[in-house]
Amino acid sequence: MNDISSKLEKLTINIKVIPESRPEDLKNYPILKIDLTNEKIIEEYKNKKDVIYKHPEFTKWNKEQLRHCLNYKGQSTASFGWIYKAEFTNMNDFLSDKKQIILLKDKYPELVKEIDFNHEINKNLNLKTLTYGSGKEIAWKCLKDSSHPIFIKSCASRFCKSRPLSNCIECHYDSIRILDKKEKENHIKNYAPDISNITLGDETEEFLVDLLKKSAKFLNIEKTGQTSEKCDIKVILKNGKEKSLQVKTLSKISNGYSLRVDFKYEKDMLIAMVSQDRLCFVLEFYGNLKLTGYEFKADSKYKHSHMIINNEHDFCKILSNKIEQSSNYKQIISKTHFKEVKMFKRLKKFCDKNNFSFERNSTNGNTIDLFINNIPMQAKYTSLNMNKDEKRNTYKITMSKSCGKLKGINVNRPYNQDDKFEYIVVEIGGTEKNKKMYHKNFCFIPKEQLIINKIFSGYLDENNEISKGKKSMYICPPDYKSEHWSKQYWNNISFLK
Repeated sequence: MNDISSKLEKLTINIKVIPESRPEDLKNYPILKIDLTNEKIIEEYKNKKDVIYKHPEFTKWNKEQLRHCLNYKGQSTASFGWIYKAEFTNMNDFLSDKKQIILLKDKYPELVKEIDFNHEINKNLNLKTLTYGSGKEIAWKCLKDSSHPIFIKSCASRFCKSRPLSNCIECHYDSIRILDKKEKENHIKNYAPDISNITLGDETEEFLVDLLKKSAKFLNIEKTGQTSEKCDIKVILKNGKEKSLQVKTLSKISNGYSLRVDFKYEKDMLIAMVSQDRLCFVLEFYGNLKLTGYEFKADSKYKHSHMIINNEHDFCKILSNKIEQSSNYKQIISKTHFKEVKMFKRLKKFCDKNNFSFERNSTNGNTIDLFINNIPMQAKYTSLNMNKDEKRNTYKITMSKSCGKLKGINVNRPYNQDDKFEYIVVEIGGTEKNKKMYHKNFCFIPKEQLIINKIFSGYLDENNEISKGKKSMYICPPDYKSEHWSKQYWNNISFLK
């Protein structure tokens, strides 16, 4: 537009542009066709219809395209421009109507305060010529928090609504953060998992599995709670039907036991409740547990005493009858866990082929997923690479663990050097074209390498500071053409032999 304006200034005719905000007036004004190359008027038309009549090729244009052209914004490949002719006043009237050069200091004086004039990139910055739409990169400082880092952005990008990160990135993260940053940091720092409760639950599940295996009424009993399924034990009946059983450990109280009902299942899910001392047993379907809590005391005057089963034999007998009415077993797990289950099956076949022992961990109480030749490992699976360009196909691996909830929201933190696994075993999916391309290939990454890569938290780094760790890392696929730190670990099983 500036180029057109400069050429128009040299024309002998005085003209005035009709603003776009008044499209209803456009049809009433004559139109000039101006040769910008030779700087002269070619022709004058009565109106838009006259233009279309003399130039039938324009009949294919829609209204907006024609108006866009006729407002001299132009055809990018044409050497002439179109302009509406209005009053024959002076050239200043036209120039005052064209787009003005607006300086940053005039339009947004408050932003000038954010410019870090001491930064090297701003050394030759001139506010007298800096427009608010300039593409020149500038170093800015955050006035809200001096601890936030300097950020480099152009003036134009700072006013782009589709790019919210154009301002201070720390302030942006603060604005979208659900949990307060310091509150979350304190939660992570002070969080200690209740291992005793996890262990107690595991022991109760194992007790029930052993107890039910003594019965001749079942084909098989499988503990499933450690795989993040919706039931703790799968019971396979003689007729082949598979049933679900949930297990709860009763808490000891004065003269009895208690259960807090803070869980939710299908109405016909059978709940087996067992005290830690194995002296109190209760069986009930979830749909019948209407209260938020129950107390079980042997004294008959207490409301729920009739639900108590006093010995293992009667408990097992009653359970054998009730389990037939329990929910049919369904492997209800998240998509992520389902992919991991599939990975474990492929990994087991890999181990069988190489004569390695393979065993899943029986508890969720630590970060160990499995043992191969008795070596504890954490397993990871990811489907596709993060970049659709297959020449840059590294894969993002999540490297964090749960640290409970804060205000009802799950919180994660990086792995710690004290976590008990010695290797991370990774399997990746493939590409958009072949999503199973890399299945049955496994990357065994030793803990020492993860420490070198600063993945773990809790150890002293080279600056003698306690490392914060990382919640993710990137590895290459097994057929990666370039060099990558993870390439050496693909299908490398020498440490297992």
